[in-house]
Amino acid sequence: MKTCIILNPEAGGGGASDSPLDRAVAHLPDSVVRRSPEPGAARALAAEAAADGFGRIVAAGGDGTLNEVLNGLAPQLDVELGLIPLGTGNDLARTLSIPSDPAAAVEVLRAGRTRAIDAIRVSRLGDERRPDEWFLNASAGGFSGEVDERLDGEVKGSWGPLAYLRGALEALAELEPYWLRLEIEGEDGDPGAVERIETAAVNLVVANGRTIAAGIPVAPDAVIDDGLADLLVILPAPVSRLSVLASKTLIGLHEGDDLVIHRRVRRVTVHAEPAMPFNLDGELSGATPVRYDVVPGAVRFVVP
Repeated sequence: MKTCIILNPEAGGGGASDSPLDRAVAHLPDSVVRRSPEPGAARALAAEAAADGFGRIVAAGGDGTLNEVLNGLAPQLDVELGLIPLGTGNDLARTLSIPSDPAAAVEVLRAGRTRAIDAIRVSRLGDERRPDEWFLNASAGGFSGEVDERLDGEVKGSWGPLAYLRGALEALAELEPYWLRLEIEGEDGDPGAVERIETAAVNLVVANGRTIAAGIPVAPDAVIDDGLADLLVILPAPVSRLSVLASKTLIGLHEGDDLVIHRRVRRVTVHAEPAMPFNLDGELSGATPVRYDVVPGAVRFVVP
């Protein structure tokens, strides 16, 4: 299949001459590499590749690069999507068991097995002029959004996965709660059954994949092709109590904690006071109010 690989040159040494990626791609038939010249450019490159007739478009980078590629194609997601994980987090690659070694990831592309996975559409409420955005792995708001505000490309490049820990420690010292109003359509599938929750909270995550922030198992039982997302809301507590919860989250034992509201959802609408910043696949995107809709089987993804 005619394949376009969109490379983030800042990820994993992908910009170096004779890199492991370049050597691996040389063995992938009928493929070309297009390098993204700056953050955000991968979106336009993906749209151009689809218009040029490529049947498979591959992100070579991290979760952020993949998110740009996805949004360059959406909502016409009628090509195969692939991934060569070269980033800091690589969380979707963990969920899909895509190997981090470039040569092994290219072998997955050569085999060409695909799986229909869910995507999540994000609609900005009250700003209909702004187009919907999409993500595959997770969106996090509140505390997580504040962490992302503290992380730039230089910090991620210098600290790697520890960048998220550094940002979290800085944000924890200034933690303030939000007042959330949630409308949830859950896993029973009845569109008339809407659960409404009002609560103070410090963090909110909508997870399609299992991990965030370079491997933290925020939704360890998530299934990426079941038509549902995991909603997790973290309630306010003293810093000492939140630190215990953070330790439990690192090993995936947080979902039964009294500070965690957990739901399996098809759709959730989020209003917050003050407006809550949130990210999409690790990249800061905007602020509430917002609606998340799971779109079942929206993407044909190349997997092992």
